[in-house]
Amino acid sequence: MIIRIFSTKGGATSAVNYFLSKKDHKGNLREVKPEILRGDAQYTKDLDGLTKKYAHQIVSGVIAFRDNETLTPEQKEKLLDDFEDTFIGSEMKEKVNSFFVEHYDKGNLEIHFVINRVAIMENGKHKHFNPFPPGHEKLANSFVALKNEEYGFEQVEEKTILKTKYTGAERKAIRAGKHGFENLKTKFELDKAMREMVKSGEVKNREELIDILKSSGHTLSRIGDDYISIKNDNGRNMRFRGGIYAHNNGKDYQNIIDLFKEKNKSKTYCRESTLKTYNEELSKRVSFNSKRYQVNDDSFGYRPAPTVKVDNSPASSVLKFSFNNIPAVDPKKWAEIKENARIPSKGRNYPVMRSSAQERLSDALSDLANARTPTETAKAQKAVAIAKALLERENAENKLRLDRSYQATTPKLH
Repeated sequence: MIIRIFSTKGGATSAVNYFLSKKDHKGNLREVKPEILRGDAQYTKDLDGLTKKYAHQIVSGVIAFRDNETLTPEQKEKLLDDFEDTFIGSEMKEKVNSFFVEHYDKGNLEIHFVINRVAIMENGKHKHFNPFPPGHEKLANSFVALKNEEYGFEQVEEKTILKTKYTGAERKAIRAGKHGFENLKTKFELDKAMREMVKSGEVKNREELIDILKSSGHTLSRIGDDYISIKNDNGRNMRFRGGIYAHNNGKDYQNIIDLFKEKNKSKTYCRESTLKTYNEELSKRVSFNSKRYQVNDDSFGYRPAPTVKVDNSPASSVLKFSFNNIPAVDPKKWAEIKENARIPSKGRNYPVMRSSAQERLSDALSDLANARTPTETAKAQKAVAIAKALLERENAENKLRLDRSYQATTPKLH
């Protein structure tokens, strides 16, 4: 699983229409019809009227999965809950609209999303809101890593370092195969040829790359630290940025690749450090939301699913699930329990995990105890009923797993 943010400047209308279209980005009919997972298409498009004064009206992106990565309907719901709590906020998601659509037309699961960059406040006024501001990568990467562990998916690793940087419009045009961008086809084909020469070892560093370009008849208009511009007599000059065109401290390409691979070897996933980064980055967003929008977001974001622990003792080979009892309704006590649940126990390299259904029920009971109005009481009672049903289903599933594990490990009598 990975999260990608698209380069989008327009409103929600075009994005929503594309997500729900019967045709893909190449104009081919989708083999699987798009399915709305959450949100209202028309309302999402109508909000363009509020955001038209903004330079960026929406955030559009995708939660993409590998071909072998699948989720149950319940996991999808929890993923979207956790996504909104993390990048929008537990309180802010009541003020910010989001829209999610499921795609399977590429053979793998993709959940596309549109978030209108506007917060509608209680007084009827609205403020600009950006769920993925500059510097969001740490929060997003830690969220992705925690979710991949939760689902048992492989962690995402960067495969290459010498990658040419294209603009969002250029990448979109290249994928579509149909465009009116001058020089793009020439630029893409030339870049591909240069990278092939680097891959084969014919070109060993940027100095040799510059010599090759010059000797093949190209005129270099500018050479910067991270780019090379090639003069074009028939139109705008072509700028190649990043990757093999950057200075890279004068190192040979192979040395850069070797250093990158060596550095990646030491980047093994650690739940404790990842969770620490997640909480630190989340606290920054919570603090910002509190000051700008006067809301009290949940500073814990989402609760990772419980871990499955295996009893490796000779006496048993049965999987054992460890769940804590539901805490008392007293809000002060519950706050203390939640705080302790986020602190790793001494001598362990993992944080204490809790059952998501128990967490949900405890939160709902706490809300019910603190309800002050009939509306708050009714809302909390509904949440309690839903959470109890989820807990019953979770307990039944766990019992079924235990029974199956016991049957699988018990010798059959003949």
